[in-house]
Amino acid sequence: MVKTLAIFVLLLVVSSTSFSQYPLTSKREEIKLSTNTQTVFVGERLHFSAYCLDSRTGKFTDLSKYAYVQLIGEDGEVYRKKLLLNNGVGAGDFFIGSDLPTGHYYLVGYTRWMRNEDDFTQIPIRLINPFENYDSGVEDSLKLEVISLGGPFVQGLENQAALRLMNVQEGASYEVRLVSDSGELLTRINDVSIDPKVFSFTPLSGKNYRLVVRDNSGKVSFFDFPEIAQEGSRLNIESLNDRLNISWASTYDKGQKQVLVSRRDSVVKRISVADNQKVTLNRSDLGSGLFQIQAYDIRGYMSQYSFSNTKLSRQKSNQNFNTRSVANLNQTLEKGNYNVSIRRTSEINNGSNYLILNPLTLDLNASISNAEYDALMAFSSKQEGFIDDGNLLKYSPEFRGEILVGNISSSDSSGLEGKTVTLSINNSPMNLSAALVQSDGSFLMEYNSVENQMNNASLLVHDPTRDYEISVVDNFRTVFPEFLFPRLKLDSADIEEIEARSFNAQVRNAFYNEPVPQPSFERNIPVIRPDDFAIRYLFDDYTRFRTLKEHFVEYIVGARVRNNENNPFLLNPVFLELRFEFRPLVLLDEVPVDATELLKFSPYRIKSLEILNNSFFIQDAFFDGVLSFTTFDGNLGGFELSKNNLDFGLNGSYSIEKGLNATKPSSGKLPDLREQLAWIPGLRVDISGNQIIEFYTSDLEGDFELKIEGITDRGEVVSIVKSFTVKSANNE
Repeated sequence: MVKTLAIFVLLLVVSSTSFSQYPLTSKREEIKLSTNTQTVFVGERLHFSAYCLDSRTGKFTDLSKYAYVQLIGEDGEVYRKKLLLNNGVGAGDFFIGSDLPTGHYYLVGYTRWMRNEDDFTQIPIRLINPFENYDSGVEDSLKLEVISLGGPFVQGLENQAALRLMNVQEGASYEVRLVSDSGELLTRINDVSIDPKVFSFTPLSGKNYRLVVRDNSGKVSFFDFPEIAQEGSRLNIESLNDRLNISWASTYDKGQKQVLVSRRDSVVKRISVADNQKVTLNRSDLGSGLFQIQAYDIRGYMSQYSFSNTKLSRQKSNQNFNTRSVANLNQTLEKGNYNVSIRRTSEINNGSNYLILNPLTLDLNASISNAEYDALMAFSSKQEGFIDDGNLLKYSPEFRGEILVGNISSSDSSGLEGKTVTLSINNSPMNLSAALVQSDGSFLMEYNSVENQMNNASLLVHDPTRDYEISVVDNFRTVFPEFLFPRLKLDSADIEEIEARSFNAQVRNAFYNEPVPQPSFERNIPVIRPDDFAIRYLFDDYTRFRTLKEHFVEYIVGARVRNNENNPFLLNPVFLELRFEFRPLVLLDEVPVDATELLKFSPYRIKSLEILNNSFFIQDAFFDGVLSFTTFDGNLGGFELSKNNLDFGLNGSYSIEKGLNATKPSSGKLPDLREQLAWIPGLRVDISGNQIIEFYTSDLEGDFELKIEGITDRGEVVSIVKSFTVKSANNE
């Protein structure tokens, strides 16, 4: 008999991993993502907020100042963005280009610190491109997928699973039987159609299984069932509206088992569960919040479920609004950080889940939506990460600024330690950083990028005696677990909405320019300010000579050129009692350059020289002064950087958007076909109570939803949905 699983709010994947590897004293953090939609069309924007939390307290943490968000498709990364976190909160968006095919994608988020655990958050995204020919997928043969809801399938134990049929005929109904290789029936799943099904079963030892699918006409298709392990342990949860039924089963650990129910960093319940015993836990005994249920077997492996005891709040507003009018909705909110999304409801998006809860918000019955199944697939493959004691600081947290890690190498691998590497970000004045190289050739430095744009950056190894290869480490992930990318199933009933939303997007993009974040220099404090330079020379004020060296001989008194190919420039200290012996920092249009190569450069292309003749520090690097040359064109003037330079692009961080309801839409004759009426990220509530959310309606009539998601200062998750209707004043 198939058991129906009604799973309350969150149904989360079990993870099995060695608990002994995780140092409990390590500080852990997590990123929670929230989006304006989980079904996005070409020509629309996918908006998202990121919340960085202490994974034990659930409260905002300032350990990391930056979060990394990527949109991943079947062929790899599609878009990426680095978010500046303000007190643990950041936001951004991706404009969905017409070159992306219809299909399943994943929005992933993490911090640099989380990469020590190989951890990240993921949200499944459905993307629709109405400009491509859609393959209906109707074939002579069906396709079938099965996923486990509790880790690997284990023989002799109760297993929970979900299955989905693809390429089904519209309106058809199927019967699915799970049978052994000898023909014995294990379970039957009736009335399977477009919607996936959740079921449970207990496979027998020593048996192989297959799924037999029969349609209305009697046609039969056969599918091999995924591999079933001979040994293992499972912690199964039956999650109902008022209670949780917890059962523990293992093929090798038959003793009494202590099951821990924890909220954040505190154990709230200890339950003794015998093998194959079912214990009931009343939800009313737990209170509100996020919980973990954990059990450890005799081999030191942990099985864990995470779930939320906070219900999704769905409300119906008594207010209706006219098209093209100012509107406001009231909502009581506790002190905390939130994002607000107001958009038209969609039949295509009606299965979307509010995934700010970790990691999945679902209310499952025997049948579930395809979007819910996609979310289950995403989290059934998610592995819990554990910090390796021997690798704790492979990725240090970006606590003060952005971190750049790289490596230098040469044909002679000796003598790398202590070499100086400088970084210049050419989008803002005197944006410099530096680091000393370690014995293995690695270096690490902090820097501040120009926000809201790609940064042009340059690295230089200050050693002209040999040639170096320079490489930098990408803080964005380049490798992910094997995501599942099933074909996106669209029904014929969806075509009308797809056409309408596509038309609306084209009109919006033709007549309106949504606000684009502008470059911000607020955090880019120059390492060297103009007043720091004690001496300035405009070359046109003096006689020009054939070589740059002659200018220093004839009239430049703040520095001189000596016969030292490795360090030709020597500055004269401002204090006579000082003696400069070390290398100065030499800049050309604020880019660190090789001094020896610069002496070969034509002085007729140089406009000016500024000299700082004091000892100068950039992080760990030390220089005996600074020589800053400027060309007439301000773009190196044709100077060719040496082999010891590396030019590359550096992702700037993006600060929180102001939102899409900041200005009133045009009141002219242009059509206003906005599906997304408002997106307000980073809504900070400092005083608990009623909040007034103001927005402007568009020309579109129909049902809309206000969605509020966020985290209170107490670390509680909030997810509120309030529906309302917009009508034309002429139709009233």
